Amino acid sequence: MERLHAQERLDRIHPSIALAQKRTYTHELDEEDVLSLCDLFLTPGLHYISFSTIKEGRKTINLFIDLLKCYHTIGYIDRAGCKYNQGMNLYELFAHYEDDKALREGINQFFVEEFDYDFIWIIYPKYQVSHTLIHIFLDQLIEFNIDQKIPVVFISA
Repeated sequence: MERLHAQERLDRIHPSIALAQKRTYTHELDEEDVLSLCDLFLTPGLHYISFSTIKEGRKTINLFIDLLKCYHTIGYIDRAGCKYNQGMNLYELFAHYEDDKALREGINQFFVEEFDYDFIWIIYPKYQVSHTLIHIFLDQLIEFNIDQKIPVVFISA
């Protein structure tokens, strides 16, 4: 039943996220989980990871980024405004747009002129992040085939 609700949330983000590799962690990570996550973080494509809490998801993804030391330009979308040692919060670039058309144009221009990231992660708590921003960002990410070149990881609870 919980898996069905998670799938419904995914489908509301973007139809193509249904094709994402999905993992759920509700307990302390064991050795097999760590190896599985390492593989996931090194594999291009859309990935969806559910943790017991968003805080645990943030902590885990930042731990792996620090441990792997293989990414040079990391982008993330986190409306909470948390700052991390590595990466640029892309939410800050697009939060000021007031209508969808301008947002789409801004994101499109970003992908054409500025995008040089080799890893993207997106916090998707069901109660806070603008669905429009994530939807348009993901549209453009897929249109430019970026999801085929780098890991794009959704974090949820």
